[in-house]
Amino acid sequence: MELVGNFAQMIEEKAREIHAINVEKGFWDDGEGRNHSEMIALMHSELSEALEALRTGEPDKHLPKLNPVGVELADCVIRIMDYCHAFSIPLGEAIEAKVAFNKGRPHKHGKKF
Repeated sequence: MELVGNFAQMIEEKAREIHAINVEKGFWDDGEGRNHSEMIALMHSELSEALEALRTGEPDKHLPKLNPVGVELADCVIRIMDYCHAFSIPLGEAIEAKVAFNKGRPHKHGKKF
């Protein structure tokens, strides 16, 4: 079984599903496409929300049984997957390539941290 190929395929299938949901929910209704910078800023905002969840320890309002940091990180991944699918960026392939590349890099990639 080829795990690498299956991983990329799984990512692309989930990205397609996420994008379809976002289209259905009206996030792509403006007719001219979405602003790339705004979309990346929204990804960043989810990371900031993860940091705040870590700082406060408050449960998520919608999914209180889940780790709140994980919920916000999931939101970030969802935004990334939606963006990549919409603009035909092969995210699964990019992840596989980066993991393979990083395997050959030196300890901490030659940096302090």
